[in-house]
Amino acid sequence: MAKGVPLTLSHNVKCNRALQQSVLLVAATSTEAPRFPEEERIAVTPISEGLTRAELRFGFMEQPNVPEGLRVAMARDQIPKFDLSKAIYPCVLRRSARRLWHAKRLPSPPVSWAYKEAV
Repeated sequence: MAKGVPLTLSHNVKCNRALQQSVLLVAATSTEAPRFPEEERIAVTPISEGLTRAELRFGFMEQPNVPEGLRVAMARDQIPKFDLSKAIYPCVLRRSARRLWHAKRLPSPPVSWAYKEAV
């Protein structure tokens, strides 16, 4: 499970001096298995009221689909329901993933966290 506060979130709070009412920190990780069981794909940890951490796990042969993983988690009532079209997806790439993405070997940057706008 990912730990700590994402740098982009702490920078946003520092600059805007505000935190959204509901924050969902999302980490998409790749496992050593080629496929990851759908029923075990998401691990959710409530941190405090309005702040939740979720880890979406994908096998190394799977194409990560974070919005679809979040949709499934909402349908299973694992995370609060929200409009995915209003989510903000700032990305933080590990150095190795950044190199692959810039070399066009990754189709899109992996999402390390997302938060929804205040309702």
